[in-house]
Order: sequence, then C-alpha cells, then structure tokens
Amino acid sequence: MASRNGSIDMTVTDGKWTELGGAIASVPCWTCRRRRLRCDSLMPSCAKCTKAGIQCLGYRPEKPLVWVGLGRRGHKKLSTVMTPASMAAAAAAASSKGAESSTSPEEHARESTSSPDKESPGSTESTSEQGDVEEVDADAGTFVEFSTRSQQQSSTSDVGALRKQFAETALSTLKFALPQSTIQHPVLVNRDPRSAFYIDYYLERCCAECTLYYEDSTNPYKQFIQLSIGGNLMHHVVVALAAHHMAGSTTPLGLPNSSSKHFPDALVHKNKAMRHLRAALMAGDNSDAVVAACLLLIWVELLESGLSVWRYHLDGMIGLLSARKAIDEASNGGPAVAGQPGSQSSTKVSSPKKTAFWSFHNYFEECCLVLHTFGSTLSSNKRDLSQLFGLQELDKILDRAESRSWTGCPSELLKTLCRVNTLCSAAAQGGAPQPDYANQLLSRLETFSSAQWAANFRDPAQVPNRNHLASAYQGAIYIYARRALRWHLGGTEDEEERLGRTAHIVVAEHLDHIASDDVHFKGILWPAFVAGAEARADADRGVIRRILWDMYGLLHVRSVRRAIELLEQMWAARTPGAGGGGDGCLVALHDEFGVSGDDIVVIDDPGGCGVAGKSWLEEMYEGGEDLLLI
Repeated sequence: MASRNGSIDMTVTDGKWTELGGAIASVPCWTCRRRRLRCDSLMPSCAKCTKAGIQCLGYRPEKPLVWVGLGRRGHKKLSTVMTPASMAAAAAAASSKGAESSTSPEEHARESTSSPDKESPGSTESTSEQGDVEEVDADAGTFVEFSTRSQQQSSTSDVGALRKQFAETALSTLKFALPQSTIQHPVLVNRDPRSAFYIDYYLERCCAECTLYYEDSTNPYKQFIQLSIGGNLMHHVVVALAAHHMAGSTTPLGLPNSSSKHFPDALVHKNKAMRHLRAALMAGDNSDAVVAACLLLIWVELLESGLSVWRYHLDGMIGLLSARKAIDEASNGGPAVAGQPGSQSSTKVSSPKKTAFWSFHNYFEECCLVLHTFGSTLSSNKRDLSQLFGLQELDKILDRAESRSWTGCPSELLKTLCRVNTLCSAAAQGGAPQPDYANQLLSRLETFSSAQWAANFRDPAQVPNRNHLASAYQGAIYIYARRALRWHLGGTEDEEERLGRTAHIVVAEHLDHIASDDVHFKGILWPAFVAGAEARADADRGVIRRILWDMYGLLHVRSVRRAIELLEQMWAARTPGAGGGGDGCLVALHDEFGVSGDDIVVIDDPGGCGVAGKSWLEEMYEGGEDLLLI
C-alpha cells in the first residue's frame, strides 16, 4: 500500500479500489470543512492539507474543541488566539527536501489568508472579558477547555502557554541563548492575551538582536517598553514590530510574509501607531516616547519592505533631536543635554529613570548617528551631521555607541567612516577635491590595530571573534572609502588588485570564522555586503551568500533579501558571457592568500572592476536603493 516515499500507492491490482478501503475516510477532514475545500479524505491526513503545509485535524465524529480568545458581546463572534501548530506543519513541509507539491506558493498564500478568523486579529485597546469554549478553528492545533477567569490571570497563563508553543515550533534560526522569560512584566497588566503575547515576544526575542552582548538590565530596547505604560503610541509600535518579526520568522521561504496570520496584526497596529504619531507631531510632542517610536518604526519598515521608507523615520528622528537640542539651549542659555542634571528642558521632554550606564536621550543620539552613518554609505544622499552635533560632540557620541551598538564596530572606525561620508557630502555640494585629507583618512584605517582593540575586552573568551569582527569592519570600510573617495584620490595602477585582495582577506580570514550562532554574527551584515560586492573569487562569493542567507534567517528583514538580489546581479554582470561587454580586466589574487588559479575570475566591464566602467558603489548610487544594512 505505501510507497517508498511514504505516500499511498494508488495502483489497482484487482480492477477495484479494495486496497484503499482502509485508507479513505467516509467524510472530509475538519480542516477542509472549515476551509470550504473538497477533501480527498486520505487517512490519517488528507493530501490537500499536507501539500498546503497546514495541520489536518482528522475525521473523528465529534468536532474538536479549541481555546479561543476575546469574546465580543452582542455579536457572538470570538477572535481565536494564535497557535503555531499550522506554522510547525508549514516548517516541516518546507524542510522536507523530497516532498513535491502541486499547490503553488500563490495558492497557499490565498488559502492561508482566507482561512483565519474573519474578524480583524488586531487587539483591542480596552479591557475585555475572555470567551468561553468555542468549536474548532481549522488552523488551531491545541485543544484546551477554557473557562472564564479574570483578565490579569488569563493574560499571565495564556501568554506563557503561547510563548512555550511558539518556541517549540517557530522557524526562527536564533541560536544564541536567551534569558528566562519574565511574564509578570508590569506592561502586560490589563493587556489582552494577543497583545501581551506580542509584547512578551518583543521583550524576549526582538530585544536580543539590539545589543551585541545580551544584558537584560542594560538593554535600552527593553527599557523602551516602559514608555508604553499609559500611552498608546509605543504600545502599537511594539506590537506591530513583534507581529512583523513573527510573520517573517514563521513564513517558509518562497512564501510572502503576507501569508502569515501575524501579518494582519502588524498592519493594524502599524496603522494605529502612525495615527498616534501624526497626532503627537502635530501637537509638538518631542518626548522620549515619540523619538523611540520613530526608532522602532525604522525597524518595522526594514521588516516590512526593506525599501527606503526607513529614511523618513530617521530624518524625523533627527528633526526631533534637533528640536530637543534647541529647547535645551533656549532654556539654559547654552548647549545642554535633555535629561541631564541642571537641564531645564521642556515638559514635553520626558526624563526616564536613568542608570549609571545609559539614558534615553544619549542612546537616541547614538542610534541616530550609527544608523545615519551606515545608511549613508550605500546612498548618494549623504548629510553632514557634524553641523547639528558639532565634530567634537559627534566623536563623543560615537565613542559611547561602541559599547552599546549591536554592530560591534570600533568607535575609531566609526568616526573615520563618518568623516568619509562628510567628505563625500562636501564634494556633492560642489567642493574642491581634497586628496591630502582623503589619504589621511585611509592612513587612519591602515594604522588601526584590530587585535589591540579586541584584547582590551573584559571577557578573554570573546577576544578572537571580536578581532575578526573589527578586522572585517576595517577591511570593508577601507574598500568603501577607496570607492567613495575616488574623485578625491584618483585611480592607481594597483587599486583593483589591492581591493580584490582586501575583499578576499575580509571574507576568508575573518567573516568565514564567525559562526551564525555566535553573538558577533549579527554585527557583520554591512561588512559582508561590501566585501561581497568587491569579491572576485567564487569561493568568497559562496561564503558571502551563505552568511547573508543565515542573516536573513536570524533577522528576517527584507533589506537582507534585497542585498542578496543585488549581489547576485553584480556577480552575474561580472561573469564572462553574461552580457557585460567591454574590455575584460583580469584580477589575480596572489597565492599567498590561498586562492588557486581556479578561483581567478575574468570580469567584464562596465560595472566590474571600476576601471573602464562604473564601480559597484556608483551603480548603487544611481540605482537609488538606499539600503540600510545594519
């Protein structure tokens, strides 16, 4: 009856279908009934559910029961609480290499989005009573009898159960250790279970990506959650962020995130957050909650589309910090920092409880500069922020950012990168070439000692990978600086060969040594893209391809997917016979760097070596991608 691959053998041996008598049910499965599809009734699980990647609820006579969520009085409609059983089935279907499916991704997406609850899954802002036992929802996988109880008790236990189930079935590839969950967080009080689940997911999963070394007490993103107490703006932003992240982490490759049942939650709460943000800005509010909302909305845009919309939120964040700076100066008669002792800031600027390690305002400045510095590298739109902060203050902010940024980039390299962008900005505004200053910046890069910087860290076990991380940034910033400052420096005979060697060193000797489950891995996104854009050897390109796909599995941001697409286009254009045209230039990597003759690639111009045509960076400028890879 059963074939080798586990499917049912449909061969007829006696002219009848007697072999299938025990393999076909007399009724359709409960999943197909609810989805209003014609079931093939194969036992124990119908093929239609298996191919669609969802759980088949079987054929038993009684209708299964499932725990539901919030009841709506007067309408007799219950909004079911998310359970990840269908996600687990989708994960298993996606990971089985030999499985064949006649259902296209588009059909699966339509089925997935049409079958969940008819009511909007967005959570309510007011306290609601819990529903009673409801009959099965097709995509639910937990059959639990649920009795009415108080809001606070249900929020605590329900979120705990949902979190445990999601941890067992999600497709997330996060491998480094997370701290123990603290369900009794004050912000979860009086929140409905669905919102509380997303907030808990944000605290325990999303916040782990926002710092290099996870320390619960000093993670600013965890502290942001207190800004949602008594206000709706940060609440909706946090829930939208968590829902987007969960949609990405539970959607198999090949399917759009919109096919996830978390995606509607993300859109509903993002829409509410934008309305609250608009109202706050119209009221002249530049409080911590508003600035933090702009910061988190940058993350939301990277998860949702990866396009250049993130820049609007960053520009808004810069404007808010500029307004706060003006308020402080007007109040004190001179420069001051909001929230610092002696600062008479506006009542609109909140003063959250500070520790000896950080304050919200300082962290906002650090994030703003780090995001702007890396975000400007792949865009022709480069703004000189030293006009806002002053050069000395800018350096102090970047020094602070070194210890708290999730990039792990040394502050000395960050400051050099910021000055490279400033020099490019001056050139774009009609300034004269400054070859001496450009060479001085390159010298600063070359004399920086990554090994010495890494050796000063408090934990000796982290020193080797900190050295790899710093060396990767050092080489990638050098590659970027040579490309970006070409108008100031001019071309040299050995420039292409040197950049090719540098890219190979960055990839083979540093990036390849940072495993995807290492805490430093999330910091290598930008260096990996820059080194990949300059890489000439197929082996190096393979390493970059693996790193970026692992990075997408960790972060789930669409900008990483776009980075992979751009690199594949660049590599295809450099491959002989791909239609690049022009005179080819041979880039030889010396044997001392471990590259064999088979790895030498002949690159067609234009767009390859940047000798006869344009460099990859110039093409990025012209394409207007505005990629934020951080």
